[in-house]
Amino acid sequence: MTRARADKFPRYFPMFAALLLIAALVTGCATTPPSAMNVSVSPDGAVMLGVEPVVLKKLPAKLKSRGATQNTAIYVAVPENSSPALLRDLSETLVAAGYPRIIFTKPQKAIADTADSTVPSHR
Repeated sequence: MTRARADKFPRYFPMFAALLLIAALVTGCATTPPSAMNVSVSPDGAVMLGVEPVVLKKLPAKLKSRGATQNTAIYVAVPENSSPALLRDLSETLVAAGYPRIIFTKPQKAIADTADSTVPSHR
């Protein structure tokens, strides 16, 4: 009986090894696309992807080369006095390229007033 098992082992081993290799490749090589990417618009209207200036028409290709998919949220930081025409063009370009999740953000303002007597002093 020991001899029969030894004869079957070499026949099933290549198939078992192939299944293990496929499982390792599928799980080990899978990359997760980014859930969000950041784009910014400078006060003079230049579009930036990270620290790299990008021509508006080439922005979708740059996003795709960095792994963006249609499910990736594109956060666009715009200055306070941004051109509505530029924002419209940016939005239209991204949506036409298959990026419907666009979130425009503006700088937040924080106003602190310590003249109020209800604020405790830390002296």
